[in-house]
Amino acid sequence: MTLIKRSNAKYCSLLIFLLILIVSKANAYSNISSCTVISSPGYYVLTQDIINSTASTCIEITSNDVVLDGQGHRIDGVDLDRSRGVYVHDVDNVTIKNLRITDWGEGIVIRYMSRSTISNNILSRNSEGVVLWASLNNSISANTFTNNYEAILIASGSNYNIISGNVIINNMEGIRLEFNINNFILNNTISNNVLYGIQITYGLFGQDPNHLIYNNYLNNSNNIDNLNKVNFWNISKTPGRNIVGGPYLGGNFWANPSGTGFSQTCNDTDMDGICDDPYVIDENNTDYLPLSLYMPTSNPSHISHKVPLLSDFSLAVLILLLTLTALITILKRGE
Repeated sequence: MTLIKRSNAKYCSLLIFLLILIVSKANAYSNISSCTVISSPGYYVLTQDIINSTASTCIEITSNDVVLDGQGHRIDGVDLDRSRGVYVHDVDNVTIKNLRITDWGEGIVIRYMSRSTISNNILSRNSEGVVLWASLNNSISANTFTNNYEAILIASGSNYNIISGNVIINNMEGIRLEFNINNFILNNTISNNVLYGIQITYGLFGQDPNHLIYNNYLNNSNNIDNLNKVNFWNISKTPGRNIVGGPYLGGNFWANPSGTGFSQTCNDTDMDGICDDPYVIDENNTDYLPLSLYMPTSNPSHISHKVPLLSDFSLAVLILLLTLTALITILKRGE
């Protein structure tokens, strides 16, 4: 009996130690419930919606090494000209995620920043969804843009950024790149935008832009507005599931709402998911491996389901509850 009690005591000590670690992790989060300035590194959690804010800037980030986690909450403005939902400037290594941002002049503005991530946000009814100014090596990924005037603006001097896995639909303008070079646009769904899907102006200091744009689903009346400057529209034919389900990566899927787009009507005699002919955009730009409508010869062997992931905070709380349950059970057994 004494041996059992000693064993239970050891287990209790271990569980208490784990409990302290979990509580300290939970306490490491800083809660936000209103518009504010974040000036210190850390993990910041929005705990409630901010509705009809009249602030010119709701959340401003002026520190390196910040995570802003909206946890699905909304930052909502009142359509003030040049107002900003989130404004980040002159810093490094910032993550903005899980926010719903509506009714701002500019939803998220990034200025003079590098190595940062904007992911899993929903931006709607803003004049501009996400804006990058003079910012390098950032990622805009897995966001949804709807009913904005302009979804994404990559502006002057913003080079080597990755725009991937976004859904950009029903905006006036899709993605605009101006006065920058060597950005990467891939795996996006860009559809039903009124003026264009992607607009590319000049490169930096008169250079060709040389952006790499591939594996995007483009279905707009005007997919590309390009000023005859050189860009790259495909990678080498590479095994892998492309954006329309074909077995190879290559270029982009070129569609239009009337169903007469190049990829919707091209020949694919070997049924590899790549059109037999290249798609000529203009005299300086050609997609040499445009994607075609792919019809698999058999049913897929598996179906992928996306499972919602718990946030770090929710996971910590869940572990805390499980730990307390286990601790109470052990104590009762030792009685």
